[in-house]
Amino acid sequence: MYLFIRINTSQYEKGIVEEEADETRFWFEIVKEMKILRLPSIDLKLQESDEIISMVVSSMKTMRKAI
Repeated sequence: MYLFIRINTSQYEKGIVEEEADETRFWFEIVKEMKILRLPSIDLKLQESDEIISMVVSSMKTMRKAI
């Protein structure tokens, strides 16, 4: 029972991480498209956001298979 609760809690936490990373990426896109700031590394930040989202989603899929 403890393991099931722990896995569900961890899935919930990863879901929050995914949402926050997705929102961060959204705001990076807004900044880039509206040219609010001139950040030479904005494309790198967008790529890093994509990588974080991919890792979290992959981890969540793996966790679901373990249940």
